[in-house]
Amino acid sequence: MNLSRYGLLMVLVGSLVGVSALDRVGISAPPVAEAKATPPAPPPLPPRPTPPRPSDPPMVTVEPKLQVDVWRIGRIVATTTGKQIQVLNLHRAVDLFREYDPDPAKFVFRFQVAAPGVYPIGFYTAAGDIPSPPAICTITAGEPGPAPPGPTPPGPVPPGPVPPGPTPGPAPIPIAGLSVLIVEESADRAKLTLGQHATLFGRETRDYLDLKCATDPHVAAWKAYRIWDKNTVLAEAGKTWADAMARPRTSTPWLIVSDGKGGYEGPLPNTVAETMTILKKFAGE
Repeated sequence: MNLSRYGLLMVLVGSLVGVSALDRVGISAPPVAEAKATPPAPPPLPPRPTPPRPSDPPMVTVEPKLQVDVWRIGRIVATTTGKQIQVLNLHRAVDLFREYDPDPAKFVFRFQVAAPGVYPIGFYTAAGDIPSPPAICTITAGEPGPAPPGPTPPGPVPPGPVPPGPTPGPAPIPIAGLSVLIVEESADRAKLTLGQHATLFGRETRDYLDLKCATDPHVAAWKAYRIWDKNTVLAEAGKTWADAMARPRTSTPWLIVSDGKGGYEGPLPNTVAETMTILKKFAGE
């Protein structure tokens, strides 16, 4: 009898006579294997966090193409989702500046081209560390066409009563301190030089007048300067400005500057620098 048969026999005998009898003869029942405990299931994995969606980059939009004659003033209107717009102008033949507007969210640029050619101008902004893609406005400048025939020129004009330059005698505007009046013809703005346009609408001139001009005698919250069309209705302008508008002039745009003691009256200079020289003289600088 082999060992496996012997062991089976002993199990059967033990079941009949009891385990104690087998123990007495020195025979042990085969051990019973213990059932293994099932390990607990692992906890579920937490959900993977959703990565943040990248924000849309800031944008600048301009008209892609403009065509102008040389030496004519052009206009570019830009819109942006950012707060500021920077300009990339690499062309010496193109003068460009931002037109003054009391609303800082409006971006209007004026330009003048000195020579025929094609000139791409870049505009861009940024939000934090995210730059915008550049917006390109391509300016094509050509030679001006023939001017249409104008009216018959008038005969010789007698000399005007007020020569341009310092005004002798009483001040042209009777306000103590710096006061300024610029009279223009809004219908003739296309004929202005770039410097005259920058004087009328650029930030440098406006900021200086806001800083240096005296307080307006009629509206305490205003400064004593006006830039008016020659056909401005003067019903509520106040006597000081109505009298200044009534002073003789021989052309537009016309500049009147006063310090309360003397002043200047004459055509608006062709450049901002020349105009600023006159303003600073009567502001006491």
